[in-house]
Amino acid sequence: METISVPKAGSRRKIHPDQTPREVKAGNGGMDPEEFLAFLGRIKQLKEDAKNAQALVGAAWKAFINKGGVKQDAIEVMRWLEEAPDVTAERIARQKLYAEWLNLPIGKQMNIFEIPQHIIPTPEEMREKAYKLGKIAGLTAADPDMQAWHGTEYFQDHLRGWHDGQAEILAKLKPLDAMLTEEREAQEQRRQARLNPQPPSEPKPHPSEVQDEREPAEA
Repeated sequence: METISVPKAGSRRKIHPDQTPREVKAGNGGMDPEEFLAFLGRIKQLKEDAKNAQALVGAAWKAFINKGGVKQDAIEVMRWLEEAPDVTAERIARQKLYAEWLNLPIGKQMNIFEIPQHIIPTPEEMREKAYKLGKIAGLTAADPDMQAWHGTEYFQDHLRGWHDGQAEILAKLKPLDAMLTEEREAQEQRRQARLNPQPPSEPKPHPSEVQDEREPAEA
């Protein structure tokens, strides 16, 4: 135990008085102890949830790679999903140009000025495009593109594609969803084990210490 030494009479050591404020507020607005601790508990729980979610993401990536997927390619495509199509198209065009400079065998790309500007898609082509973009949105867990298609004659085609994409998710990712469900259940079991620790079980006696209670055999 630490021993606190008290200055002797006549010592030059100086005892500094406690200058902390008598009334302390937690933050500018003030916070009572219960609110402070409640915030800490909620933030701690959210951090734990994020940790568990990250474990699920890692499990999904592992399943993706085991199916033959390339993670770096997938990350790039996910970036395409989050940006405007024209931005993605420009980036891909630049990448193809760089490949030409390196003389890579990808084929010569058509210059934008070589594309006929008078081509107008037919209604059938527009219905096909609306359906395909809707299906892509459904497959990638995005919402239907209401801004682009709502109010047009192709909106129902877009919605039909979106619903078909959602159905494909259920069919294609059924094994993955089952695996993630098992992982979530395992996480919950570990959490419950931390909340409700079981008392240590009593050690079983050695067989030599167990008294034979059987009656002795008659002679």
